[in-house]
Amino acid sequence: MFIIFLGGVLLDTKFFGALVQDNPKALEIKGGKGIWAILAIITTAFPALIYFKYKGPTFLEASFLPGSAIAPQGITSAIAKWSVINGLMFLVLFIIWHYAFGKKSGGALDSYGLSTSSAKAEFSYKYIGKTVLLAATILGSIQLIAAIVGSVFKIDFRFWVVGFKALGVNHFKMAFFYFWPFLFFFLIAALASQSYLRLNKKEGKLGKALPYLASIIVNGLGMLVLVLMQYIPAITTGTPGFPNFTLEAVVAFQFIATLPFAGVIATYFGEKTSNIYLPAFINAGFITMYIVVGQAIHYFPK
Repeated sequence: MFIIFLGGVLLDTKFFGALVQDNPKALEIKGGKGIWAILAIITTAFPALIYFKYKGPTFLEASFLPGSAIAPQGITSAIAKWSVINGLMFLVLFIIWHYAFGKKSGGALDSYGLSTSSAKAEFSYKYIGKTVLLAATILGSIQLIAAIVGSVFKIDFRFWVVGFKALGVNHFKMAFFYFWPFLFFFLIAALASQSYLRLNKKEGKLGKALPYLASIIVNGLGMLVLVLMQYIPAITTGTPGFPNFTLEAVVAFQFIATLPFAGVIATYFGEKTSNIYLPAFINAGFITMYIVVGQAIHYFPK
């Protein structure tokens, strides 16, 4: 909530207010609800379907692999690979949807949030620079608060296995490397949110909340089902559903929280700016910091 609050306040200032734009008119697509539902199911299911199998070594194996100077965290490297594969899949879904439905209904760079202007197709480096500065201000504020809380009270912000604390000096180099695959994923995820997963606000409180509720469900349901498939058998029979992936299942708990959180961020800032860039930079930066600071380092130079 702090990210949304601070971002909203800063977007109301004269300097960052230039990033705020009117949302382009929603595309009218025949059979749009059914198409949306099918693509939403694929989007929520695909990351869960490949989570255990399609990322090379298991997280447990990855945690024992020798790291490198630029990629020293085995588990973070595995998560980054998983996110890139997901991003590629979402990109394929977007391309298919665009040529099958979006293009015929007038879909273009501005309506998909790829343009830095919601009125016409253009790309402004000045706009991107101001976007990066705003994202850095928000993320820097979070780091500062976490550092003060950690230093003064010796605690972090935590709910069970989901915890956030400030980066240490040795984490910044790692975070810079891992930021880029996560940025790729969140750019494509924001593109999906602005195109084939887009739901417009309607009248009333429920109507205004609908895009946020849909984003939470689409981003979190697949991983929630996967975790339930692991732990319901473990509770009822004593054997987990996927006995060879126990550590991965523990890590998956975090995605039940962080992916819906990222979906809310994408929805809010996507509506504010009418493009994919600010939500992608905020989400990529925050998730990179969250993962890097919480994982073990497997590279120790001699």
